[in-house]
Amino acid sequence: MTNSASGDNICKDYSSCLARRTDGMDLITRLGATQWALGKSVVCLGYFDGVHLGHQAILKQGKTIAMHNELLLCVHTYDIPPIKLLKPDLAYQELCTFEEKCRLLEAAGADVVAVSRFDQALMHMSGADFFDRVVVEGMQARHIVVGYDHRFGFLGDTGVDELRVHCRAAGIGLNVVEAVRTPDGRAISSSAVRAAIKAHDWDRAAMMLGRTYP
Repeated sequence: MTNSASGDNICKDYSSCLARRTDGMDLITRLGATQWALGKSVVCLGYFDGVHLGHQAILKQGKTIAMHNELLLCVHTYDIPPIKLLKPDLAYQELCTFEEKCRLLEAAGADVVAVSRFDQALMHMSGADFFDRVVVEGMQARHIVVGYDHRFGFLGDTGVDELRVHCRAAGIGLNVVEAVRTPDGRAISSSAVRAAIKAHDWDRAAMMLGRTYP
């Protein structure tokens, strides 16, 4: 796990309120060229903007698997929204700050929030390399939980079908969580929450987030 020096660097990098957990471990760890390996874990993949009800379903399933197998629940995210590098001219509204996201992830049961710096090198990394270097080596994944529509790798080259092949070859378990839907049958997503906020439909936004939007 992290040492105190690494924890100090993370605090400076992310300007986060990184209160130590009761077991003395840092909640947030940064993955990079000099990354250290985490403990064996169940890894939830995504950006988790807003930590809405769809995200919460992924985290709940991940926590159940982690507890049953005595593994860490490691939630992976990025330091910036990938869309900011992919489409820099596109206006993008984040649903919560990085610090708030980490608090919500911890409240949902995350033992570790593993943060990758989304830069040109990571943007051009293939899904296969990301799986090998970041997920397996960096986070020591023994099981992965993702949403039904999750993609990663250069130009989104790796979706659920490709991930299933990688997991099978590596002997890693995989759970794919189906969409959580609103009462009228629409899939809950970060973009759907943003659309509700743009329309000033605060009740709908709160329903999808599972909490009041500030």
